[in-house]
Formats: sequence, C-alpha cells, structure tokens
Amino acid sequence: MAKKGNRAPSSALTNWKYELIGIIWTLLFIVFLRVYILEPYVIPSESMVPTLLVGDHVFVARGAYDFKIPLTNISLVKVSDPQRGDVVVFDYPIQDSRDAGKFFVKRVIGIPGDSIEVRGGVPIVNGKAYVQTNVTNADAKENIKGFVLEDRNQLLREEIPGARESAHWVHRIPPSQFESLQEGIEYFKQARSKSCINVGEKDSEGHLMNEMSGYLVNEVCPTVVPENKYFVMGDNRDNSSDGRIFGFVDRSLVKGRVLFIWFSPPPGDVNPYTSGPPIIAAFKDMLPGMIRMVKDSGRLSRVGSPIR
Repeated sequence: MAKKGNRAPSSALTNWKYELIGIIWTLLFIVFLRVYILEPYVIPSESMVPTLLVGDHVFVARGAYDFKIPLTNISLVKVSDPQRGDVVVFDYPIQDSRDAGKFFVKRVIGIPGDSIEVRGGVPIVNGKAYVQTNVTNADAKENIKGFVLEDRNQLLREEIPGARESAHWVHRIPPSQFESLQEGIEYFKQARSKSCINVGEKDSEGHLMNEMSGYLVNEVCPTVVPENKYFVMGDNRDNSSDGRIFGFVDRSLVKGRVLFIWFSPPPGDVNPYTSGPPIIAAFKDMLPGMIRMVKDSGRLSRVGSPIR
C-alpha cells in the first residue's frame, strides 16, 4: 500500500506533463496553420463585387505561392507563381500612402513579361482582349448568390486564357452614368497629349487620375509587366483602386490566394469593416452578423462558395 501511495504523485505529475506537451503541440499546430496554411480575411470594400461582397469572410491559402518567415515578406521556400485570373491578397505597394500597411484583394490580370493595356475597361494581354459577354439580371440572380444587380449597371462574364477557372464575373457602370466624362477626357488629352494613362500614373498636381474622372482609368497605355511584378484589377472595374492607380505589385508583397467564403454577413446599418481594422470588426460583428446572415438566404448561401 505504501509503494502505491508513493507512485501516485509521480503518475499525476507525468500526466500533467503529457497534457502540457499536448497543449503546446496543439498551439504550435494552430500557429502553423495560421501562418503557412490558411488565414482569415474580411472584405471591407466593393472593389471585388460581385465575386466578393462587403462583409464576406474568406480563407486565404498562405502557402499557395511561398512559405515565408513569419511577420515578414521574406520567402523561405517558393511553391508556385501567381497565375492570371487568381484572386490574391497583398500588401499595398506604395509605402508613403495612407493605405500603406493595409491588405488589398484583387485579381491578377498580367504576369511578368506580359504586354498589357486597357481599352474601355477591357484588359488586352499579349495583343488579345479578354472576352467579355453580357449577363442578364435574371442570370445574375440565378448564378451569383447574394448579389443584386442594379438596373442601371452591367454584369459581364470575362474569360482569361490559361486561368485556373475558365471565367468570372465583372461588374461595370455604363459610360453614360459618369458625369462630365467627356470633359474630363478632353482635359486629360490637352494636358498630356494622349488618350490613356500609364500604370500608376498621377497628374501634375499629384492627384490620382480616377479623381478627375472615374472612367479615365479604363484607358491604360501599353506597357510590359516587369520581372517579379504583377498587374491586378478589381472585378468591380469602375469602382476599384487597383493596378491602374497604384502600379504593379511586387511578388514579395503577395500574401496568398483566396480560396473560399466561410462567413458572409450582410452589412448592418453601420459597416464596421470600414471604420477600423477588419479583423477586430469581425469579432465584434460575429454574433450580430450571424443573425443578419440567417435572415438573408442569399448571403447564407454564399458560405462555402469557392472563389473563381
């Protein structure tokens, strides 16, 4: 009896050690998943409508392109390169901008070595325009969950040769909806003696060209995507600050590829994702957002949708 009593504390201590080791390994596994495999992001803006709506919570494959040193953009192991058509998350490329440090989500349009230009909002890559076909309101309602197309706007199906997925949706505003569009174009032609802007170009006063007329960024002069850089655009082509504005995105700034939607609460009366860090807003809005999503069958049906 005495020997058994002496072994009990040692046995309890051993069990405690095993439990602690198990907890540590579990935490390390969670950190590994978070840093290298999947990372959650919340969509705060309309730049990727209708592919991604405001409030969509997505998982991003952090290891799709690189395994990086945590908290840095330094690659340890290169896995693959972004492809045309990939929807990617990246750090904003202009360091002295008010958007520095923020993450952006856009679609890869041009890869290193591609000859690119944009005419009327249509990308032309290596001399071939991406095919865009009109989609009716009825088709949009049937095929795009949770999205409602306004009568005055257009929805197009765009095909990118060689993309992982054959086609995706593009949202457009007809030129007739832009006020003073022609005046802006004429001013630009007189000031610059050309009818297109360079990638990332600013006017003489330092203002981005889309501040003069939203439609001017749909005319991008021919150029070649530099080595290790990418040209990206939002699917909401006339309401997106993208490569036309901030220029090319360095490969080191790419965080990963967007995989699927795991939570999709419709914005409430006040959009919490535009007033602070989206990840903090996501926690605060989790329960209210869940209630709103359950009441909205369209948004609820987006859960689990892969990003194409």
